[in-house]
This record gives sequence, C-alpha cells and structure tokens, in this order.
Amino acid sequence: MRLWKRELWRLLLLAGVGLLTGWPLGAPGVGLALGLALCLGCHLYQLRSLYRWLTHDTQAEPPSAAGLWGDLMDRLYRYQKGQRITQGRLLSTLRRIQESSEAMRDSVVMLDRHGDMEWWNSAAEQMLGLKAALDRGHHITNLLRDPRFIDYFHRRDYREPLTLPSPIDERMILQFQITLYGDDERLLMARDITRLHRLEEMRRDFVANVSHELRTPLTVLAGYLETYADQAELLPPRLGRGLASMQEQTTRMQNLVQDLLLLSRLEIDRGGADHAPLDMAALLESVRRDAEALSGGRHVIAVELKEPRALTGSEQEVRSALSNLAFNAVRYTPKAAMSP
Repeated sequence: MRLWKRELWRLLLLAGVGLLTGWPLGAPGVGLALGLALCLGCHLYQLRSLYRWLTHDTQAEPPSAAGLWGDLMDRLYRYQKGQRITQGRLLSTLRRIQESSEAMRDSVVMLDRHGDMEWWNSAAEQMLGLKAALDRGHHITNLLRDPRFIDYFHRRDYREPLTLPSPIDERMILQFQITLYGDDERLLMARDITRLHRLEEMRRDFVANVSHELRTPLTVLAGYLETYADQAELLPPRLGRGLASMQEQTTRMQNLVQDLLLLSRLEIDRGGADHAPLDMAALLESVRRDAEALSGGRHVIAVELKEPRALTGSEQEVRSALSNLAFNAVRYTPKAAMSP
C-alpha cells in the first residue's frame, strides 16, 4: 500500500512540476502534459526492462528498479525461484520413479482415462513388443487384441489377474493385472509366468500319468483278490482275514486313483461347454438314492433343503463331486443318520 501511495505522489509531483513550469510561459496545459509524458516514459522503460527479463533470461537477477516496479520484479524473481525448486524436486521424483520402473522385470504400462498408452518401461517393450515411435498414444486394445483381454479391460473388474500368451511370442505366458488410479487412469502390469505355467502343466501331467499307470495294476490286483475271496472257505482263517483287509485297501486305492483322474480332468478341461442350469433338488435326491443303495440299510440318509437354489455348471461333474462326498461318508461313517 505504501508503494502505491509513493507512485501516486510521484505522479502528482511530476504533474505539478510540469504545471508550474508551463505557468510562467502561459502554457500550463503543455507543462502538465510534459510532466505526465515523463511519468509515462518512466513506466514504459520499466515495463520494457521487465519484458526483456521475462523473455530472455529469467534465471538472472532482475533489472534494478525502484518503487513499485522494483518490488514487482523482486516478487516475480522469488516466485520463479520457488517454482524452479519445486519443478526440480518433481523432476527428481519422476526420474527416480522411472528408474525404479526400468529396473523392474515386470512390464509396466501407464494408460490414460481413455485407455491410450502414455508411458511404459523397457520390460514392456520386450514382453509386449511396444515401440515408442509407433505405439505411444494408441489404445491398449490395438496391441492386445485377444477377446479375453478386451473383455477383461472393459469389464472393469480387476480383482483377479488374467493369464494370456504374449502378443509377440505365444510360448511366453504372461499374467496381466490392471489397477485403477487417479482420474479413472489405469496401470497395466504384466508378469512372465512361463516357468510357473510349465511347472503346473508338468504337475497335472504327472498326476494324470501316475493315476493311469496305477489303475491297471490295481485292477489286476483287485481281480485276483476277488477270485481268492470266492475260495475263502478253503483258506486258513488267518489268511482269510488278511484277504479281506487287502480287498478293503485295494478298493480304497482304486477310489483314490479315480479321484485323482477326475481332478486331473477337471483341471485340464475348463471350457464349460456342458454347463447348464441344474435342478439341485432332483440332483441331491438322486445322489441320496445312490448312497442309500450303497449303505444297504446301515444308515438313514435324508436331504434337507431350506430354500431352492439354482446352480449353473456341469451336471456330470457336480454329480461326481457330491457322490464322492456321500459315498465316502457311507463307507467311513458308523451307523448314523446322514444329511447330504
């Protein structure tokens, strides 16, 4: 406020000097105009200095000036210095983030709110085949065109990751995970899980192969045991008891092999082609009748449904799972009431 008053007094002083100078000459108006012109010239000179400083070298010290112009230039200089410090900190933070992202083995792709690619690390170039000169600004679905990824991207339910082959190498298996942040922006991460995928395939193949290999000798063994059981009265009592125990354990092993085969088939076949709405009440009643026949009257088996429920799935697989539970309960439970 003081500076404004000083500038006002300086203007009045120059106007008064011009008026007094022109008064003895009989031209007070001319003197007043000259005083105001001199004041305007001083301001134009200071404005020119400010303009040249702002357009040429703002990092240098501001030009020397007095009064209102000097204070304005000092304030601008301090503001710009503070802005440069803030920008330096932000650039340093951004540089560290980029360096840490570059050090990651996982692919990182930043997407804007429309799904266009803004930035990615070098791992994304190796796994996804991104090129800065060609792909920056393009939509992510232009690169990853698999219908499963497109559905995953537009569904906006990113709680679970998505596993797909790499778009540049089908032998490379990638796990994609999208995270929402900021103003509806997305962060896409892709991890190479080829080794884990192969190990999982090896485990499934091992279980399936071992189960198949065990089924044949167990079938042969069960056949011989059944033949010997038909002649059990000819054997000593001691051998007869052992034969019954062997039959029981062989049946148990056959059930375990059958479960392993079913588990292997369920893991491999996930197409869902035979999925359909299921009548759970009728299905449970059918399982109850089968379990009751297996029990032979040793158990009381009942089905209790508090309210009807709908389920979509494979009738064969659901029946197999429920039957396995019910049959095991019949085999290993003493005489009691059971409710599947």
